[in-house]
This record gives sequence, structure tokens and C-alpha cells, in this order.
Amino acid sequence: MNKKTQFNIWYVILAIFGVLFFQNLWIESQQIERLPYSAFEEKLKAGEIRRIYIRQNVIEGECKSAEKEGAKRFVTVRVDPELAPAPGADISREALGADAGTA
Repeated sequence: MNKKTQFNIWYVILAIFGVLFFQNLWIESQQIERLPYSAFEEKLKAGEIRRIYIRQNVIEGECKSAEKEGAKRFVTVRVDPELAPAPGADISREALGADAGTA
């Protein structure tokens, strides 16, 4: 048999592993939950976050224990603490100032 036309099983095995690898990457990329920044702060204070990756505009991270159908990884938009009040803070018109709510 000619070596150019010889069938090699290793190419098939390598192709199968390549497809499985890319399928795994695809599935992992689809399991990222988008959290509001306030929910992120609550989880952080409750100690439910294993690690975070802080980038310029977003915060990515992993939860210690995911809910049964929830995602283990999350992403949230980074908010400047001066712009967002703390959860449970008083944000009434009086607290914001006299001209609050007027356009």
C-alpha cells in the first residue's frame, strides 16, 4: 500500500480530542452569570466569592459554591464607589440634595 494513501488512526484520535476540547471551551463560556454590581457586593460581603479578576471596566470571578442550576463564574460592570451608594444606604431626596429629581 502506498504511504500517501495509508489511513492513520492517530489523526482520527487527535481530531476527536480537538473537537472535545473546543466543545468544553464553548460550554464553559456559556456558563457565565451576569450579576448586578449590588449583588456582587452582597456576595463579596457574605464570603461567597472564591476569587476575582479586576479589569478596567469589569469584574470577573468565581463563586465558592454555585446554586444547583446557577453558574459558577460571573461577570459584573465595575462601578466607582463614589457614584454608587452602598446597599441599604439612604437615598431619599433629602439625602441627595435639594435639586434631586429635577431635570
